[in-house]
Formats: sequence, C-alpha cells, structure tokens
Amino acid sequence: MDTFGVKLPQGVDGAFNAMLGAPRQGEADYLLRATRQMMKNTARVQQNVKKYKSGAAYPDDRFAAQLQDAARLIAAGVGQRIIYVSLGGFDTHAGQRAEQDELLGRLAGGLAAFYADIQKQGLADQVVVMGFSEFGRRVAENASAGTDHGKGSVMFALGNGVKGGVHGSSPDLEDLSEGDIKYRQDFRGVYAEGLHKWLGLDARAVLGGDFTGPGWVA
Repeated sequence: MDTFGVKLPQGVDGAFNAMLGAPRQGEADYLLRATRQMMKNTARVQQNVKKYKSGAAYPDDRFAAQLQDAARLIAAGVGQRIIYVSLGGFDTHAGQRAEQDELLGRLAGGLAAFYADIQKQGLADQVVVMGFSEFGRRVAENASAGTDHGKGSVMFALGNGVKGGVHGSSPDLEDLSEGDIKYRQDFRGVYAEGLHKWLGLDARAVLGGDFTGPGWVA
C-alpha cells in the first residue's frame, strides 16, 4: 500500500486506513490532521528530491555527502531556510599540522563542490554558507606539536550575497590575554547581521540583545 506516496509495511495499510477513516475529536483529531499533513509533505519532498541532478562532482567523504544532501534539499524547494552540516576532528591537541592540513582540504573540497552545484542549479543568489568553530585554539604550541583550547576563533561566509574580503582587524599575537588572542568581534554580531539582512528576521528577538556585525552581507 502506498498512502500519500509513503510506503507502509505489509499488513499495516488496512489498519492505518481504518484509523484515518475513524471519527476523532479534540487532541485525537489534531493528531490525525497533523499526521495526514506530514505524510502529504513527506510525499511532496520525496517527489521534489527525485528531480535533483547534481551539478558538481563531490569528494568521497562524509562532509561532502552532507553538503550534497543540503544542495538536494535546497534544489527541491521544500521551504527550509537553514540547514546545518558539520565537520569534526579539529580538536588537534597533538600532531596538529598534518591533521589540520587534511581537514582543511576536506573543508575546501566540499565547499567548492557545493558552491559549484548551487550555481549549476541557478540558486547561487539565494544561498549563503556561514562557517564557525565551536572553540578556538591557543597561540602557543604545546608539548605534543598541537594547540590547546583557546578563546579566540574565526568565522567565514561564502556566497554571492557575501561582501568579499577580510572583515575586522587581525589579532595582535604579542598582546594576549592569558595566552589567548583578544577577540575583537562578538560572534553574535555576525549572526545578527545574517538574521537581519539575509533572513529578514528580528535579530534582537532571536539573540536577546543588540550586536553589531562586521558588515559581511553584501
């Protein structure tokens, strides 16, 4: 049985259809209507996703696969506004150089393929990538040829809607705070600018305050 385009397990379809056809009130009625709408939406997403044809050759790794899934959903036009993907492994306390070179290569390869794909889909003017790290690194190398957790970090943005270049001044590596760089941009300002200028949302309501961005949105 294929209900609203969603395949049901053998023997379940009769009972499910009977449930859908039974009268409901109150919370049960709400749940029934929500279930029907969910199944219709799922079927629509499945149908739209089938139309996607990749416009780029993606690297063979998990991060690139996440990005291709994101491109597939965007091209399907199912209405999502934010998609989150991640690349782990940057907790480089030992042997940092070789590990980080490999990780940055994966990051660059995946993003290059994603951007080429979005351009091929004709959607480059509608998509912006924002990148951030969940923690920074200290300035000094530790005894294991790595670096430990630190306060300062970097963020980046990619897309036709981004004002290119480096925003903000470089940190002073000789003027540190307990071994950490002194940050000069509150990360919430970067988000505030994206929320307000790109997504058209009330950044103050989302972030709980007013934060000035570096001027990255074109």
